[in-house]
This record gives sequence, C-alpha cells and structure tokens, in this order.
Amino acid sequence: MTSIDRPAMRSRGSGLSLLLRTATAVQKREDARPRGLGARHRLSRRSEHLFVCLWAAGILPICLIEPHFGTFGQLVIGLAVAGGVTFMVWHESSWVRVQVLCAVAVACAVEFVGTHGMEWWDYRLGNLPAWVPPGHAGIFLISVILARTPAPRWLHHAAYAGLTAWSLWGLLLAERTDYSGVFGLLVIAAVRQHPVMRARIPWIIAVTVPCEFAGTLFGLYSYRPHDVTGLLLMGNPPSGLPGGYALVDFAALLMAGAVHQAWHRHRGSAEARSELASPPPAR
Repeated sequence: MTSIDRPAMRSRGSGLSLLLRTATAVQKREDARPRGLGARHRLSRRSEHLFVCLWAAGILPICLIEPHFGTFGQLVIGLAVAGGVTFMVWHESSWVRVQVLCAVAVACAVEFVGTHGMEWWDYRLGNLPAWVPPGHAGIFLISVILARTPAPRWLHHAAYAGLTAWSLWGLLLAERTDYSGVFGLLVIAAVRQHPVMRARIPWIIAVTVPCEFAGTLFGLYSYRPHDVTGLLLMGNPPSGLPGGYALVDFAALLMAGAVHQAWHRHRGSAEARSELASPPPAR
C-alpha cells in the first residue's frame, strides 16, 4: 500500500467515527430535552405512549381489511397512516424528523431492490402499496419513542433469546429452511456496538416481529423460498427481518449525522461570510 492510500483510509475511518460521535451527542441532547407542548413542541410521554398503543391496536384491523381492498383502498389506508405519523413527527425535533426521512428513503430503496432486484418478497397486488412508506416511518418513529425509556432487562433477554431461537429453528428444524436469521444476528451484533442502537434494538425487535407475522399471516405480502440467486433460503417471514430493520435504522442514524454536520458547516460558513461582508463599526 502506498503512502497516498494510508491517509485516505484514515480519513474515511475518521469520517465514519465522526458521524457516529455526532449521532451519539445529538441523540443524547435530544433525549435530555424537556417534554410538553411548550418545550419545542415535544408531546408528553402519555401522548407518545397513546400513539404507540393506537399503532399496536390498528395493526390487526388494517391486516383484516387490506386484503379486501384494491389500489384505491391501499391509498386510503396509506393516507390514514401517513396522517398519524405526520402529526407525531411534526411535534418532534428537526433531528428526529431528519432521521425519519432518512429511514423512509433507505427503506424504500430496500423495497425496490428486494422486490425487483433480489425478488425476496411479493406484495398482494404486485405493486408497492401506498401504506408501505408511512408504515416504515411509523415503525421507525415508534422505536425512537420507545427507546427514550430504557428497555427493562427482561426485554433485552427475551428479545435476543427469542430472535436466536427463531433463527436456529429456521436454520435446523423448519420445513422451509431459513438462512437469513444468521445474517440478521450478525448485523444486530455489529450495530449494537453503537450506544444509540443498543437502546433501540430490543424495541425494534418487539415492534417489527408482530408486524411481520401479521402481514404474512393475512396475506398482505409473502416471502419467497429463496432469492433470485437461489442461495439465500428464507422463511415466511424470514427470521433475519429484525436485523434488516436494525440496519435500516443504523443507516438512517448515520445519514442524519451527515446532514447535521453539513447543516452546521453551511451555517458556520454563512455566518463567517456575513461577518466579512458587514461593514466595520464606525469609530
């Protein structure tokens, strides 16, 4: 390796570590922000938990009625979900809003690759339903809201033990062999090193697993036995899904950190330009 390559690799590594430190610092400041409508519009803890309960209660009715609707019905469901998520996001800080937007962008890119590129799963009507993007935003926002309350130790143990058991069952005992759980556990073990993700992952597992089982049980979508290469065998739903959601959340966190850095650099340069352009004070 030449001497020119080493500084480039060091700069890339330092850039990633800087993003991680920025995300950690901004998230700690966000978690310490006071609650109430007067405190930069954050909702109270009771209102946040009410939103989570309404989301959990609405999963079953949506899964029951969606198979009887066409594309227009999917649009109505999508608008209803988007309205609730938008109301909650509006009362969040700009840091959380940017994370939600980044999570939706990453998730929609994964949706396109998963359905058209790798052929991992299929939706009921062969399209991307209108409720999918706001659904991803809602799942991400719920994990952020719940992570503000430290997960009890039993939830950590139950989440990781249950996910490991599901992965082993799909790998060794299931009629439809599932390799995805191994990759999902590796992803979770990697992103869990970040303190922000360490607080979110148990809640991500607790939120996404029931949603995925409900969606596949009622036929909103189904996962294929293998991908387009025929090498990755999957269940329906695959046990690697929580790891996929954790990776999307981690990517959104890094993207939000990059946006935060770019915004502060732009604001700092704009302030410097304004100071240079302003006339000197009169003596």
